[in-house]
Amino acid sequence: MATYAYDPSTHHLVAVWDTGIGATARTVARVNPTTNETVGLHLARALTRMSEAVWLSYVRPEICDLPVADALQAMRRPHLPEAGPAARGAAPGGGERAPHRAGAA
Repeated sequence: MATYAYDPSTHHLVAVWDTGIGATARTVARVNPTTNETVGLHLARALTRMSEAVWLSYVRPEICDLPVADALQAMRRPHLPEAGPAARGAAPGGGERAPHRAGAA
């Protein structure tokens, strides 16, 4: 399962995978240098949560029922707050909310 980190010194979003004998990392995106550091950190956290939800749906499919198309749509059109808190789903482990968080970050 991939986890994500933000390197504020290079403005890179990095994916990290455990290989069993160590970890490997790869830069997956470069965040605009004018973007606030907390935005990069929130994006890394949201992508890690989404990765956890996807992994959970693989190892325990009976507890997650979120079609891939719905997850992609949530990233492209996340529930953004207009006048109050964002709308939230009720999937176990927050799997349904993870794409919205990633899209909103």
